[in-house]
Amino acid sequence: MNINQTLAAARPVYEERFTFDRDSAQVILQRTNVVYKFRDKFLLSRAPERMKGLEDYNMSFQWLDYESDQIGDVVYGMNLGLVPVIPLYIAGGMGLNPKGDKLCCACRFLPAFSILNLETGEALQVFPEGEKPDMQAIIDAQKDASYYGDVTSTERYVYLASSRGVAHTELEKKGTAIEVYDWEGRAVCRFLVSDVIL
Repeated sequence: MNINQTLAAARPVYEERFTFDRDSAQVILQRTNVVYKFRDKFLLSRAPERMKGLEDYNMSFQWLDYESDQIGDVVYGMNLGLVPVIPLYIAGGMGLNPKGDKLCCACRFLPAFSILNLETGEALQVFPEGEKPDMQAIIDAQKDASYYGDVTSTERYVYLASSRGVAHTELEKKGTAIEVYDWEGRAVCRFLVSDVIL
């Protein structure tokens, strides 16, 4: 959809439209919450909360070849072990780079994000606090705090809105932050924002 033309015309204006009326596509779309178009394929995020009986709540995706109606392998954006946790602990913001070949996946309630290379299917997991978080300890603590919200990007950098693990009730006092990384997961800078932007 072209947003500018849609607003000007006060009706939906599409650049491309795709229908998913085939049985195989319907099955996978029922457990999808975000769809990215990559060349002649679609990358569909798997929503664990819509997949009954699934114990693997890791952030993952699946390819759909639209023309051949072939569903590809599962690709992990974040793999923190097979801990049957509430999906929202892992699900967070996602941002595609302008070239369309890399995707940043940020965790909402964990100090972690990953950069998924769509060309190779490989994911680089990044733990800004230095080590892989102890999932069970975080769940048991039940902290009223989050980490990453919105994600946006340029060709060179990824920008993540972060509450830095501060409790929600303290955000107005302590503010939030924008963390900047390159597409190799290296920290560039962090700057504080007095307003709550999550």
